[in-house]
Amino acid sequence: MENMTQVAPNQLPLFANMLTVEQEQRLADAKASATKQMNRQLNEVLLKVAIVDAAGFTSSHYGYNTDCKKVMRSINVNRWSEEPHMTEVELDQFSGHFYITFDEYDKTKNEIVKRKTGIDVSGDKIECYGLNQNSRKMKPETILANIAKAAEKAHYEFARANTIKSIVGYTVNKYKKLYPNAEVEAGKGYNSGRGNYDEFETVTVKFKSGSYIVFRTTTTPDGEYAHKKYDAMTNKMTNDELMDHFNAQ
Repeated sequence: MENMTQVAPNQLPLFANMLTVEQEQRLADAKASATKQMNRQLNEVLLKVAIVDAAGFTSSHYGYNTDCKKVMRSINVNRWSEEPHMTEVELDQFSGHFYITFDEYDKTKNEIVKRKTGIDVSGDKIECYGLNQNSRKMKPETILANIAKAAEKAHYEFARANTIKSIVGYTVNKYKKLYPNAEVEAGKGYNSGRGNYDEFETVTVKFKSGSYIVFRTTTTPDGEYAHKKYDAMTNKMTNDELMDHFNAQ
């Protein structure tokens, strides 16, 4: 029997590479869908801009772009039950975005940085989890006020961190001068309990005997206090020797 090539319905052998009317419609639908999505996303960004502008936001509080472009995509123009027929087509795509900016103290860099976060609009209110750390919907004016509060907090944390850093240095130098034969170094202390976690700066003074004292620094010079201490001599004593030692005090 002579070999025969199967041809899809609605397609003639001479035009096997051409699309059928049905396939052309699927291609047109894909283009229309991409354009509709692009316009929807563009309008969402423009709506956010209009809302924050009306609330008194300035260019220092937010940023946006409305980039629209064409991209090539491979589209299946056959039915789901048929062998896929992939066709390259140029589609509209939106790559813009809207974001709010606010100040935040970055302790790893010891500097105030600008953070960017997106927003969601619901009626006349805005949800901004990145700024508020919750999903509450707020008036745009409240979001603007929270941006100002974030700046105050960032500058306070920056100033406090550098004050503590200066005091730690001062405390280290003080004990190095007082006890030149001891090892003096800055470190970190931790407290935890009932779901709370507290990290703080320390200065440890360790003597040749192995005894040491760990000071917890405060925000004032010479305001450190003993957080932990270890007496190498008493640690080696028997209970009787320790009792005699205490009795002699």
